[in-house]
This record gives sequence, structure tokens and C-alpha cells, in this order.
Amino acid sequence: MKALSTWPVALLVGFLGCGGGVDQHGSDLSAASTQDQSITRISPAEYAAAVNNLFGIPPSAQPVAVSDSTASGFALATGSADDAALGDYDAAFAVATIATSAAHMTTLLQAAHCTAPDGNGGSAGAACASAFISAVAPLAFRNGPVDAPTLAGLNGLYTAVAVSQGAGFSGGMAAVVEEVLQSPYFLYRGWSG
Repeated sequence: MKALSTWPVALLVGFLGCGGGVDQHGSDLSAASTQDQSITRISPAEYAAAVNNLFGIPPSAQPVAVSDSTASGFALATGSADDAALGDYDAAFAVATIATSAAHMTTLLQAAHCTAPDGNGGSAGAACASAFISAVAPLAFRNGPVDAPTLAGLNGLYTAVAVSQGAGFSGGMAAVVEEVLQSPYFLYRGWSG
């Protein structure tokens, strides 16, 4: 996974969130006229609750990221976009490590109604991974059905890591969990695709 995969999104969100300006018809774009189109980052409590709902990891068992000056216990996007992306990566990596551990894998796969393959085989687990992605992505992204290219991309990620790179089922699933948790569709409300 790339550590800085969400920095362009954070930069775009910061840029779009800066009110004012003139649209293509010459009208003033004030904060009042764009307020209904706002994009907001989920709060640390919402992040913890979503991780609990999606992967069965209670907030008390989730790793606490380095906090900022607000003492929220979670790295918020108050610094640079790179800092926010790195915080997102660190949190996603830590959660994926817990979620795909041998002790937690059964809980992780409950939504998909499948079990991990014997021997951690990447190819043998492809159907279970696909069922997991189909069940979890719509819940994680909160915007209704997930389009076919997004599902195909997550399945392709699983195949690339689990099979092509030889990381096996647990490695492929960890990559999928990390990708979902770093997606702007998960991290931001009001983000439409």
C-alpha cells in the first residue's frame, strides 16, 4: 500500500472547502450557497464506531494514533495533506493487522458468511475475499451501492497481493481492509462518486 495514497484527496477537499469565488455563470459562490455540498471528514469517534461495525474491533481494542493538539487521540488533518495521509495510512495499517490476525479472522469474515481457506491460500480464498468486498464496501462507503469498477479494483488488489505477490489470504485481506479505510469514500461524508 502506498503511504501517501490519500494526500491528493485531502488537498482537493481543503481546496474545495475554501469558500468564495465565482462560478462559470458569473455568480458569487458564497459559503451559504455551497454549504449543502460540503465535504467533511469523519470524526475520531465515527472512525472508531465504523471500524467496530465493519470489522468487529471495539474502540477500546483499536490502536490510538498520535493525537494532535486537540488531544482527540486520532491524527486529524490539521497539518499538511501529507501528514493527514500518513495518519490515515498508520491507522488503516494498525486496524488491518488486528482484523486479519488469526484470532480475529473469523469475526472479520462474518459479514461475508465464509471462512478463511486452509493453508492461507490466496487463490483458494478468492471467492471468500470477493464476498467480503461485496458485503463490506457498501457499508464502509455509506453512499449506497458501490459501482462495478470500485469492486473490481478491490478484488484486483486482493489478487495482486494474495496471489501475485504471494502474501496469501490474510495478506490480501489486510490490503483490502487498508484500502477501504484509506478511501475518501470512507474518510469523508458528502463525498460523491
